[in-house]
Amino acid sequence: HDKGVVHRDIKPGNILISNKGEVKLVDFGIATPIEGGDDALTRDGMTLGTPAYIPPEQIGDARNADKRADIYSLGVVLYEALTGKTPFPGTFNAETIAAIQKGKYTPAARLNPKISPLLRRIIRKCVRPKRRRRYQDLHHVLRVVGRRIRRREPAAIREAIRKILKGEGPGNVLRTRGSALAWALGAVLLLGGLAAAAWQLYDRGYAYEWFMADRYGARRRS
Repeated sequence: HDKGVVHRDIKPGNILISNKGEVKLVDFGIATPIEGGDDALTRDGMTLGTPAYIPPEQIGDARNADKRADIYSLGVVLYEALTGKTPFPGTFNAETIAAIQKGKYTPAARLNPKISPLLRRIIRKCVRPKRRRRYQDLHHVLRVVGRRIRRREPAAIREAIRKILKGEGPGNVLRTRGSALAWALGAVLLLGGLAAAAWQLYDRGYAYEWFMADRYGARRRS
C-alpha cells in the first residue's frame, strides 16, 4: 500500500515465508493502483479474487476495490491461520454471497477458544462487511499488533518461526521482555531484602551473638 498498490487477492497461497522467517507477498496478477488509474483487467460489474477471501465490495465491483479490501482479506487469512478454516465457503453461490455481504460467520473463538482477545478484535474489525467500519489503514493494524509484539524479544520470534517451519512447536522461546524484567526486578528486590536483613543483624548485635559468639560472647542489653 505504501507503494501505491492494492493486491486484491490476499490469501495463504500468495504468502510465502522463507527459512529465515521473511514474509513475501506474491502474485500481483490482478493488483491495481490505489489512486485508481487505468485498470485494464477490470471493468464495472466485474468480479476478481478468490471466493473465500473476497470482501463484499469486490463482488461485482472489483474495479473500485481499495486498500480496505486487502485488509478484509488479511483478516480472513488470520482467521484461517488460527482456526484451520475460512469464515466463508470457497465457492460462489447465492447463500455464500449473502453471508459475505451480511458478515455472518462462526466467530473464530468458537473454533479455537485459545485465541487471544486481541486477535479476536483484529479479526472482527478486519472482516467487517462495511468497509468504513474496518481498519482504514494497515498502519493502524501494525500499531495494534506492534504494541504486543514489542514486548517479545525479536530473536525469540525468529527462533519460534524457524522451529514452526521445521515442524516443531515454538516451545518457550516466546519469552516476553516483561517476564525477563520481572525476574530481574525480583532478583534486585531479593538481594536488597537480604542486604537490609544483614544490616539489621549487624546493627542490633545479632551477628556477633549468632555467628561470632566464641569471640565476642553473648549479646547483653545495656
